[in-house]
Amino acid sequence: MYMKSNNKIKLLALDVDGTLFDNTGHIPEQNIKAIKKAQEAGVTVVVASGRDYDGVPHDQLKEVAMPYLITANGAAVYRTADRTCLDEHCLPAEKLLSIFEYILDREVYVTVFIDGHNYTPVQVYDYVWRLGLPEHIVGHFLEGRHELPDLLAYAKSGNAKIQKVTLNFIPASDGTFLHRDEIWDMLTACPDICVVDGGFHNIEFTAANVNKGVSQVSAGLTQLQNATSSFPAAAEGMKTLDAGIETLAAGAQTLNTGLTAYTAGVSTLNNNSAALTSGTQQLADGAKTLGSGATTLANGTSTLYNGTKTLVANNSKLNSGAAQLTDGAGQIRDGSGQLYDGSKELGDGLKKLDDGSDTLQSSLADGAETVKENKAEDVNYEMIAAPVDDDEAKMTEVPNNGHAMAPYMMSVGLWVGALAFCLMYPLTKYNGKLKSGFAWWGSKASVLYPLALLQGVLVIFLLHVFDGFTPAQMGKAVAFACLTSVAFTSIMYFFNITLGKVGSFLMLVFMVIQLAGSAGTYPVQLSPAFVSKIHAWVPFTYSVDAFRSVICAGESIRTPVIVMCVITIVFTILTIIEFQFRTRRIKAGKPIFHDFLEEKGLA
Repeated sequence: MYMKSNNKIKLLALDVDGTLFDNTGHIPEQNIKAIKKAQEAGVTVVVASGRDYDGVPHDQLKEVAMPYLITANGAAVYRTADRTCLDEHCLPAEKLLSIFEYILDREVYVTVFIDGHNYTPVQVYDYVWRLGLPEHIVGHFLEGRHELPDLLAYAKSGNAKIQKVTLNFIPASDGTFLHRDEIWDMLTACPDICVVDGGFHNIEFTAANVNKGVSQVSAGLTQLQNATSSFPAAAEGMKTLDAGIETLAAGAQTLNTGLTAYTAGVSTLNNNSAALTSGTQQLADGAKTLGSGATTLANGTSTLYNGTKTLVANNSKLNSGAAQLTDGAGQIRDGSGQLYDGSKELGDGLKKLDDGSDTLQSSLADGAETVKENKAEDVNYEMIAAPVDDDEAKMTEVPNNGHAMAPYMMSVGLWVGALAFCLMYPLTKYNGKLKSGFAWWGSKASVLYPLALLQGVLVIFLLHVFDGFTPAQMGKAVAFACLTSVAFTSIMYFFNITLGKVGSFLMLVFMVIQLAGSAGTYPVQLSPAFVSKIHAWVPFTYSVDAFRSVICAGESIRTPVIVMCVITIVFTILTIIEFQFRTRRIKAGKPIFHDFLEEKGLA
């Protein structure tokens, strides 16, 4: 969305997903440069999103220094500097109880936006696992939601302030979604709410006439009306204007700036009329109301002119009431001290204002005619409600959550098994005559590696027998489990003979690092920044990827096989070198590092 004044763009509102951010969840460098260039040119750039305030990635937005956030499909506008809610349009509280009673009688996942947070009623918590959504989307739901103990009790309180409600539906066997059509019909029959389609076949609803563009300027008309409460005649004219252009709330806020300097009233109102007409593109159904409202505007402006003459005569009273005017209009508040000194010039400005009303009337009439020419069709509604279609392509199928988590836990089990055996087996003890470092290594390797192969076979066998674990490629699963077990054993072998118990402790710490760095539970894109930096350097990354592929008959496991072979070879060579060095020191009667570890009880 953009707002223009005198053919110059004043405001640019950007959506988050797929617009400001790319598919990796970051703002591309070219977008950052374009935004900063626009800001340097005097354009105010803001975010307009369907997310709640907490759901917007604020850390990323620091790069572009956006002063305001439009959230919840336009239901709330926040100032980013202090999280102050500048404007909020909540769903009608008197309608919420009946709506929620209807919805909660059906199996529907409900999310409500309250004060910039999203809440999920406890009675629908478990429905998230039945929605058939991608794993990363479910993870996003679980990460950001807050618990709402009793939605109906909250609705009954009479103080419910809900900015937006999102409904996600459980898919049926025939390709439809349970209860979606009947709930859609029920909601669209309510005149006080605005209902739209969302991503993943969900339904979102807010207060009527709320969208991402309307909310930016809807507060302006209210502020303007409150600002004139001290002069009754002007206030009455503004109320009449409000009734005429209610459906064009998207352009009303710019009228608030027209009162910042009464001496320049004509030019400011002309600018506001241009911004007002630009918003009519979204409100084709308000064309008839606009035509009648233009006439009402002219009459109201005349009334405003007469009322402000009284204002000049009662200038001292206005000065004394400046404190009350500050609540009605922020810019009038700042200029109230100057108003007294400039009151003599106000008379000339009022004449200009009266002359300019004719120009405003004709401009609005032209705008109304333009709106009439724009036909509202279903294709336009569909484009606005769902500007982007998501296509989902399934590469493989996983029978259940157990098979999905198995790669992660199999990697942990093989690592812990190798660590445990190296702790129990006397790797540094040599019986008989010490011949060479290679012979020393071979005497231990002849026990360790067969057991490592046995461990790999037993993992697959026991999971299959006791848990029903059945990979799509069973042979590859057994072979890779054996290779992974050998690779992990090689790592443990080296660190245990080199650093003793300290090495085992380091391997335990390294396992914890791998649990996070391998992205076994959440994709790298949804994990903390450090995960992407270490993801390619931890063995679990490759074991998890390979196990997933053999379970689902997915992508090739060539790369994980190469990595595990390289790990085995490298750490085997390092272990042999360590044994060779240690053997030479022992034969020469020199102390070795292992003696120090034994002395300190760390061997």
